[in-house]
Amino acid sequence: MFTPMIAGAVVAGSASVISLTKHYRRQLGPMTFREARQLRDMPTTPIGQAQSGLVKIVGRVVGTQTEWSFYHRVPCVSLVLHHFEVSSGMVNSQRTLVRVERWSHPFFVEDDTGRLAIDPTTVRIDHEREGTDLESTIEEHRLRAGERVVVLGKVRRIQNVSVHPMRRAPTDIESGLVLVGSPLVSWRSEAEVAPRLVPPSGSMVLTSVGAVLGALGALLDL
Repeated sequence: MFTPMIAGAVVAGSASVISLTKHYRRQLGPMTFREARQLRDMPTTPIGQAQSGLVKIVGRVVGTQTEWSFYHRVPCVSLVLHHFEVSSGMVNSQRTLVRVERWSHPFFVEDDTGRLAIDPTTVRIDHEREGTDLESTIEEHRLRAGERVVVLGKVRRIQNVSVHPMRRAPTDIESGLVLVGSPLVSWRSEAEVAPRLVPPSGSMVLTSVGAVLGALGALLDL
């Protein structure tokens, strides 16, 4: 008698899980929940004052080699294009991924106190996205040159040593800062584009309804 109720609860719960998964994939990208909170709450450390440990650095992207974006034709130090085939269905359009093109070049993040070198092969880049609607055949993920970004991760202070051409002894010219591990570089430097960690109200309602119906059905069936 209560099988349809339980089945409905399962369907509602599954829909909620799918909706929540899509929401957090869009919001978080390559970052974790913890990093999303740190991105929002950690104080900013100037590059010139950073020492060894976890830091949040905010600065401007400087790149000597760039690629032109598909949308708006702006220079980018990191660019990923997802090519889709779009088919029209009974309810809405569906996209099928055909191929992915990637370009990335070393760049710097600089503020008023210094520069931090970024190797794109050793960092996780949270790109700005465009063309994500179901009718779009190209979805672009980009990190623009000149853009204000956040670097979140562990750093280590080292001494850059060079040899003076007229001397045999090495000369300590400046202190350097290097990244450690797999830090995050995100375009979300402003509060209005920070990841939204609270799920959509519709998903929360579906989750609650599914849980209540499932519990009620199980109880009444006993």
